[in-house]
Amino acid sequence: MSYTVRSGDSLYAISEKFNVSVADLRKWNASALGKYLKPGQTLTVKSSQPAT
Repeated sequence: MSYTVRSGDSLYAISEKFNVSVADLRKWNASALGKYLKPGQTLTVKSSQPAT
């Protein structure tokens, strides 16, 4: 699945939302991640459902 970064998002917040680790987000998006997240950027998230 993919997730579009919104203003104010962080890797930590996205990882919490999808019950994955920050390390996994970095691994899945190694080529797309720069120093900072940018609103509108699309990240790959390998999780079946968001956290409740």
